[in-house]
Amino acid sequence: MKGTREDWFPTSVWYFDLDDIPARHLEMIDDLRRLREEDEIGVTGRSTELGWHSHVDLHENPIFAPIMRAALDGGMEVAAHQDWDLDRVEIFVINSWGIINPKYGYNAMHNHPSSVLSGVYYIKAPENCGDIVFRDPREVCQMVVLPTKKQNRWTYQRVFYRPKEGRLLIFPSWLLHEVKPNLSEEERICVSFNIGYRQK
Repeated sequence: MKGTREDWFPTSVWYFDLDDIPARHLEMIDDLRRLREEDEIGVTGRSTELGWHSHVDLHENPIFAPIMRAALDGGMEVAAHQDWDLDRVEIFVINSWGIINPKYGYNAMHNHPSSVLSGVYYIKAPENCGDIVFRDPREVCQMVVLPTKKQNRWTYQRVFYRPKEGRLLIFPSWLLHEVKPNLSEEERICVSFNIGYRQK
């Protein structure tokens, strides 16, 4: 007997390796450190632990405009894959913020309400600086988990992405994720963003 398999409810994560932005990384790092000096506490009450979280207006800062353009270009590619009706709505970057995680800094499990896509761009990502981890959103499928000979995309409960300087990740805003502790001696520096939509 032979059956036909149909796969439903997939969750996609997109990544883009960008060649033109890294030349501006030092300028971006300097500006984020300047912002941290001006506001050492930053934004609290979010997922960032033992690190620094900027205010959420980096999308208005011209130094980070190349990241915002890449985020929107990536969002447009996602929209094409998803067959979103861009004749009726347009997508845009709602907000953006920088995160500096020193040694042991991490981000607790969270998602991003009130947006459709979220993402992160890695400016400084030394070895062992903390992977981003996505959790299977189908919690009920973990009630009974059988042993497997080899993990695969249908049995993974968590997926790890290693940060890479110059890489942009985009994922559904509802997808739960966390960042593991930075175990390097250097700072882990990234810019995150949310993408929303509005009626035309």
